[in-house]
This record gives sequence, structure tokens and C-alpha cells, in this order.
Amino acid sequence: MSCSILNSTPFRASTFPDESIEGAPTQVLIVKGTWQISVGRLLAPHHQAPIRFMDETIPLGDLPLDVAQRVVISGRESEDWVRYESDYCPPKDRFDLIVNAWIQCAGNRYSRMESMVDFDGQCLMTLIARAPRVWIPGLLAPVIKELSPDVCKVPAFNVFAYGGPANRPVPIAELPQGTASKVIEHWHLNQEGMGYCTSASQSNAVPLPWVESSKSPIHFWSDRPPVTALGHISRADQSRQRMPPDRSREQDVGNVKEHSVDRGHFNSAPRPLQLNDAPQPGSVVDLWNLSQSGHCRFQFPDIHLWAMGEDRAGRRRVPVKLVWDTLLLEPELDSAELVWRAELTDPGHQLSSITLIARSGGSN
Repeated sequence: MSCSILNSTPFRASTFPDESIEGAPTQVLIVKGTWQISVGRLLAPHHQAPIRFMDETIPLGDLPLDVAQRVVISGRESEDWVRYESDYCPPKDRFDLIVNAWIQCAGNRYSRMESMVDFDGQCLMTLIARAPRVWIPGLLAPVIKELSPDVCKVPAFNVFAYGGPANRPVPIAELPQGTASKVIEHWHLNQEGMGYCTSASQSNAVPLPWVESSKSPIHFWSDRPPVTALGHISRADQSRQRMPPDRSREQDVGNVKEHSVDRGHFNSAPRPLQLNDAPQPGSVVDLWNLSQSGHCRFQFPDIHLWAMGEDRAGRRRVPVKLVWDTLLLEPELDSAELVWRAELTDPGHQLSSITLIARSGGSN
């Protein structure tokens, strides 16, 4: 069962019972703060974003798309995709930088749209956005035509990234008994995306997605660039399903069954936006061409959080420092959600309360 929280901070906080990698009982403490990006100000307590117990999805058809962009999602308008993942997971192996944003042209005038995500001056990801395109067979080579050459705002979410078709050997365990083990199957690198074709004829006049990596842009229907986009990565992505079933322990958290042994399974940002080390106070994330202003930035606050558990006999535990492991930036909403997590040991499930303490400045 969850512990009560004595919370005097302006942040939201919640706990849930879990187990450590070694299998010992723990309580995971989640703390979330919400800032207004444009002025770098912590929002008032009643405007703080909630801690999400379950995934929040949105139908593709509810997104504000122009006419040409809606052609790409034709037939999939009612299909849901994850806009926000559940916050209920243990501390992560790496820091997740998640950006829900639209690539935009300055002044809403069309040009080649290129966006960048920088961390402390280092470019982590560069994306190119184009108008939706179609391939039409020609005498010598396919002709590429843009459906809406004057497009000036493009969703940069993973669901709109190309990702590319690929082939892989079918695992022996998935083959009918007696089948040769070298069977090859076609699959999609970005299983959440759209616009995939397996042949030139199938690709004829089919509108394709419009977000791609600047390092490996797509020129033809058969190109196979890596999945590169913003937002949460799909659960169907292989990197989130690499745990063998016999080593995983499933737990129901929200509406999702997660593997809790391999903590890397919980990282949900695109790989270029997963940082090996947690940011330090004063670190800066810069977003370019992902907002109407053309540039916005978030600076990590000089705030330190500690949690002290108390058991049912009134004995206090050694304080545990919380660590940042997720930042969700939404330039359209002028919002930044910063998440701390900590894992408190709970032998015998005796923890009854957790006191949350905030310190600022150099008093860490």
C-alpha cells in the first residue's frame, strides 16, 4: 500500500509500492513541478500539472492539422496515440527529455523547416519537416510531389515520423513447428508511425509522413532512415521490449503492465534525448523552431528535494535525495513538467509516512 506524504513543497507528490532490482520491497516517491517556460516561473499550486496515474491518449483526428496533413491520417482519425505516459514508474536508468511540439516556420512563412533540441549548448537532435509527399512512378525514377508546399506548421511527434520499412529474421519461438529458422518478415522501424509501403506499386500516390532526421532524409519510398521524432517512443519499439519473459516481473501500474527488472525499459524519450547523467541546476535546454517565437529555453532550477521515511513504530529512516529523471516540454502550452523520483526501502512493508523536504541554493 502507498504511504501518506507530509508535503510542504509547492509540488505534486505521490507514492506506490514496488520492488528493487534485487526484489526487496520499496516505496517509489514521485514529485512533479510545473513551470511556465516563457518566464521561467513556477506555476501556482492549483495550476500544477497532475501526476498521471494512467496514460492519456488523444485521437489523431483531434489534432489541429491542415487539409493536406489530414490526407495522411485518412482512415486513422479515430486511432488513439499516447500524448502523456503514466508517471507511475520506478526511477529510470537515464534522464528522459520529452518534447511535445510542432516544427514551425518563423513568421508563418514557408521555408525549409529545421528544428533543433540543444542541451547545455550541445545539439541532441535535429529534425527536418516537409509538406506531406507522394511518390508517382516516372519513366526513369519516381516523381516526388508535395501535397501542400506552403505548409508552415508540422507536428513533430513520433506518430508522424517515417521510420522506414525493414526486414528481420523471425524468432524461432514465433515460427510454426518444423519451419525453417531463416524466415524473414517485413516490419516497420516506427511501429506507431504511418505511410509504410512494401513495394513500389503499393507506394504509388500514397501520402507519406513528413518528419525525418536531418542526417538521413528520405528520398524514396524504400529509404530506411532510423526513427527520429519527438514525443514518447512507442511501446512497440524493440528497445522497450528487450526483456526476456522469464526474467521479467509484471506489475499493474495504471493501465499498463511494465517490466520492472530492467529499468531501461521505462525510458520513454527518443534515444538521442535520453541523457546518461541527470542535469545539474543551471543546465539549459534550448528548443529552436518548435514554438511561435522561434526559440524557447528551460533552465533547471537550483532546488533539491529530500525524502525521509517513518515506520509504524515511529522510527525515522535516513533521508534519501530525489533525482530528476524526466522533463516534459510543451512549447505550445508554454509548459515544462519536471519529475523527481526516489526509491525508499520498505522492509516488512512498515513505512507509514514520508516527509518531503525542499531546499534551494547551495544547501543540498
